[in-house]
Amino acid sequence: MDICYELDRRQRISGISGPWDHFALNNNGEAAQSHLVLGRSLWAFISDMETMDYLESIFSAVIRKGLPFRTTYSCRGPVADMTMRMCVSPAAHGGLRISNRVIAHHPVTCLNTAPRGVATANGTRCTICAAFRIGDEWIATGNRPLSSAFPRDGRTFCSECADLKRHSGHLPHMAREGWSTRLGHSL
Repeated sequence: MDICYELDRRQRISGISGPWDHFALNNNGEAAQSHLVLGRSLWAFISDMETMDYLESIFSAVIRKGLPFRTTYSCRGPVADMTMRMCVSPAAHGGLRISNRVIAHHPVTCLNTAPRGVATANGTRCTICAAFRIGDEWIATGNRPLSSAFPRDGRTFCSECADLKRHSGHLPHMAREGWSTRLGHSL
């Protein structure tokens, strides 16, 4: 079942549906129960700047293009590591509807790493530069999301990175590093 929330045009949580409270309580999220988050900014609940910047880019593009965006990400909880599928869709009055579904659930053990074996971005995120695709358009981002939260599938390339590969016969060194020098990132 999908866990959904809606954001108004100021990116405040304006609606919640699905098993939101059940999910929050099962993941030590007492402070994230629906009655405590409604009306608050989504950004109050996201702790790292990379994810914040990446989501802001996605949200802006979804509103501008009027098309949904789907991706897969990792959600690390106190008792389980989960692979989640997220769909961001335009909603009325410049808002957004975000739905999330658990597609893999791995109990936490001392040996666990990020969940594996689940398709990642379904061809919506470039392996090299992290540009994301909405419809037929690739949209470059200024920041890469944390790879632990948004894993790459290793075989999806935006048109610009595909051209680099086609002309050189191999992927640029930056693909192994996971950073794009053309976006100004360095290690």
